[in-house]
Amino acid sequence: MNILGVQIIGILFSIFMVYVSFLNWKKKDLNNLEMLFWIFLWTCFIIIILFPNILQGLTKILFFARTMDLLMIAAFIILTIIGYSNYISNKKIEKKIEKMVRNQAIKKYLKNK
Repeated sequence: MNILGVQIIGILFSIFMVYVSFLNWKKKDLNNLEMLFWIFLWTCFIIIILFPNILQGLTKILFFARTMDLLMIAAFIILTIIGYSNYISNKKIEKKIEKMVRNQAIKKYLKNK
């Protein structure tokens, strides 16, 4: 098994992300289930990096020319879902903040009246 430079970079990145996840877990920014999810995700990433032929069957079933095409499409789909989810979350937070500010402004106005 020959490991390419790009594979080394991917493995180092995955290990770094596990470390970052661990730091966030220690600071209580992640709960145990979230920590397990991220460790699982980055471990899967390392396995796919080390053994890219694992995805050959799926690539053929879905009629992709190369495994990289499959990974790029999957990445775009995942990023689109994450972007949309972040947008919706931001809109909800924005509405809550706007409601709080309005309530505080009304209370302050009524208090000074």
